[in-house]
Amino acid sequence: MSARRSGIPLTWTSIYRYNPETFQMHFEHLKPTTRGMIVRWDMEPVAEGVMVTITHDFTLQWPVVGGFVANVIIGSFLVDHVAGLTLAGLKQYMETKM
Repeated sequence: MSARRSGIPLTWTSIYRYNPETFQMHFEHLKPTTRGMIVRWDMEPVAEGVMVTITHDFTLQWPVVGGFVANVIIGSFLVDHVAGLTLAGLKQYMETKM
């Protein structure tokens, strides 16, 4: 997969599975820097359509700076931004289909 954040190219490889019983998508990042990140998309029917929530679980095992890099740089600056754009794009796409 790939995206851009403020002109920064981002790429990652992940595997995913969909659970139709719980309306969840599960992703596991395999490489590069975000290897080990677990991402879950929860889809819940609501009166207006579908509420989608994305959660990320990631711990970077780098000595001293790992927590800061994982939470602030990768989490807040990169992941939160890309997830927000992904949700906005998904919303726009789905609204054209409904």
